[in-house]
Amino acid sequence: MKSLSGQIKEWVNNNDWYSGGVLTNELKLNQRIGQEIRKVTFELDYHGQNIIARQVQESINRLLDRCRKIDEVCRKGCRTQEEYIELDFIRSRAIGLANELAELLEMVGSMQSHPKNGQDNWITFAEAASLLVVAKSTISKWADKGRFTDNGQTGRNRKLLKTSVLVVKQQIEDEDIQRDVEELRRDAARL
Repeated sequence: MKSLSGQIKEWVNNNDWYSGGVLTNELKLNQRIGQEIRKVTFELDYHGQNIIARQVQESINRLLDRCRKIDEVCRKGCRTQEEYIELDFIRSRAIGLANELAELLEMVGSMQSHPKNGQDNWITFAEAASLLVVAKSTISKWADKGRFTDNGQTGRNRKLLKTSVLVVKQQIEDEDIQRDVEELRRDAARL
């Protein structure tokens, strides 16, 4: 997993995001890590770690979606400074998502190679509530609905996988950013 994580980071650093040639960002990413990601999710599913497998898959899907958006804007071209700023913003989000995916894969790799030593990978409901700036009861409800990966314990011993909490945090931030972008577009249309 760490080599896959390294491949993702290397791709982010070496990718020519704005080249609109034959190879799109989405295709380049799929060629680079697509098969390895499928292997990882299959192994996780096989070992009963379905929620983590789903998080990896959702993470790569969000990254591919951002790559698609970059490709679309590059094909269209930027006619205004605002369009270029939006393109650069999408690129920075894609880089952030790629780094989060790499971090998730590193954590999965460390959990598999050191299953007993992964204590720092698990956090309490209170810590999760603090990270997400929500009530502890909200964390409990979300955990019961399967939004987080937990350690299978009950009561005070129940902990959440820190990565799963960070993935939810990223989803919340993405939703907030999308609302902000839509609000900016409405404001710009009024001008």
